[in-house]
Amino acid sequence: MTQAEAKRFTVSLHGEGFELAALHREGKPPALFFIHALGGRKEQFLDAFTFPELADREVYAVDLPGFGESGKPHDFSYTMEAQAELLHELVRQLGLSSLVVVGHSMGGAIGLLLAERLGPACCKAFLNLEGNLTPADPVSSRHAARFSLEDFEQGGFDILREGFRQEHGKGPKFIVEGMAGCTPLAYHKSSVSLVVWSDSGDL
Repeated sequence: MTQAEAKRFTVSLHGEGFELAALHREGKPPALFFIHALGGRKEQFLDAFTFPELADREVYAVDLPGFGESGKPHDFSYTMEAQAELLHELVRQLGLSSLVVVGHSMGGAIGLLLAERLGPACCKAFLNLEGNLTPADPVSSRHAARFSLEDFEQGGFDILREGFRQEHGKGPKFIVEGMAGCTPLAYHKSSVSLVVWSDSGDL
């Protein structure tokens, strides 16, 4: 079985270049396109590359901007729609014409917006893994959004990260590890936008 291969892509959007890190495996379409949670990273989907049932399928798992090994731009908005637009451009750049979008938590919101942009001719299915789509869904993002950006960068992020670390035994390990690779700016701005979208009823 072919293993995941680390890739880096430069995606141009509105005249700016964004560096996105990804894991990829060649295979047959439709490709599985995984989008991680808030504070997550592409490695949370490593098991998808080893499941025998998916052995012949093309797979992508992408680090969103500000997270994991992707670029950490300071002037990016980090809204759900901007991140979906960036991933849409990546899909176009890769020439993918048939894929299944799989989004976890925040990735569910971004994935749904991406699926809408792709349309049914390209996006064959959307899989929502505990996606933040309703007002009851956001938890850590709602905590983060209560801080001002300045307060979050000066201590709020560390408080939130320590809370996850203390729950490591029963909490999601990939979030503890993922938060070490994201910026407070990306986490906070993503949180604010995610809460707005989840509360809107539009998703």
